[in-house]
Amino acid sequence: YDRRRPALRNISFECPPGTTTAFVGESGGGKSTLFRHMFRYYDCDEGSIELDGHNVKDLTIASVRRHIGVVPQDTALFN
Repeated sequence: YDRRRPALRNISFECPPGTTTAFVGESGGGKSTLFRHMFRYYDCDEGSIELDGHNVKDLTIASVRRHIGVVPQDTALFN
C-alpha cells in the first residue's frame, strides 16, 4: 500500500437506523478498504468514522462490530 496515494478520499454518508445500505462499484474502488476502516481493522490516518455520533476510535472494537452487519460479495453457503 502506497501511503502517498490515498485509497479513500472525501467520503461522507449516513445510514439511518433500520435501513439497508449497499456499497457497489468497480474492482479497486475502495469498498473493502472502507469496510476495513468501519470495522477497525485499520484506523483512519485523516478524518473519522462515526457511529451514532461517536467516533469509532472511542468505541471498543467488539461494540463496533456488534452494530454493523456485512454480506460480502463472495458469500458461500454451508450445508
